[in-house]
Amino acid sequence: MTSCWLPAAIQTYQTACSRTARWRSRMRTTRTVAPVPGWFPEIRWWRCTSLQNRLWLQALKSFYNSQYQVAEHISAPLAEEAKVTLKVSQNLHASMTPYILGAIVGKATAKIDQKGFALEHEFLTKAGLDLSGASQADGAGGAASAFYTPDFMVRYLAYMASQPIYPIFERALPILGRDGTLVNIQHDSPAAGHVFAKTGTFDSFDLLNMQNMLEGKGLAGYTTTPSGQHLAFALYVNHVELPDDPDATDVIAGEALGAIATAVYALPIDKSALDAH
Repeated sequence: MTSCWLPAAIQTYQTACSRTARWRSRMRTTRTVAPVPGWFPEIRWWRCTSLQNRLWLQALKSFYNSQYQVAEHISAPLAEEAKVTLKVSQNLHASMTPYILGAIVGKATAKIDQKGFALEHEFLTKAGLDLSGASQADGAGGAASAFYTPDFMVRYLAYMASQPIYPIFERALPILGRDGTLVNIQHDSPAAGHVFAKTGTFDSFDLLNMQNMLEGKGLAGYTTTPSGQHLAFALYVNHVELPDDPDATDVIAGEALGAIATAVYALPIDKSALDAH
């Protein structure tokens, strides 16, 4: 939830200005346009001493009450936020997750993302997962150290399927041929509407051959077969040369992964053979 307390901030700003003017000559300043024309022509922030910062924040604190409230924004529940992150692969939301986790759950005030990853490590360890198959340094998966083996991913998905929050998690995933990043993949296949899976794509441009290099693309999630088998799967393709066409990744690699997912859905699975491996 975010609230706006503009009038109080302005009043306090004006008071602080009169008290701190004598320090102004030895402080660097930055300027930005005022958010509401008419209140004052500009906001000037001083890079102050830690004591002055504390005085400034203390002065603002007394105005955080309903009398001065201008607006309020109430964020969507986490279950809905998960849909934004997973269904459309929203990288900004994904990138913020370690920070939110570290700040809200971990109550960290420094190295907040590191605290978020420490909590993730604790969660995955308690789940009994082998973290030698996992590496991560950002929320969106674009870091050079972002790697997950298919084996780790399938075991993670199996663990999530055993948790009370699984229905929320599954509903947040893209649906093959129906919505999210899978809306245009295998939309006429028998598996359309029956595969719930997250996509992931990382590519770069090959200047030597003037074409795209798909460094990695994955599809990981669940399907329930016509015979009632509930399966978790993780499919990856790596280092695929693609034409310099913005649609090539989905048309070629995306469809290939979707076709394999369709096969997983449609073909009978010998569970005893899988267990043997």
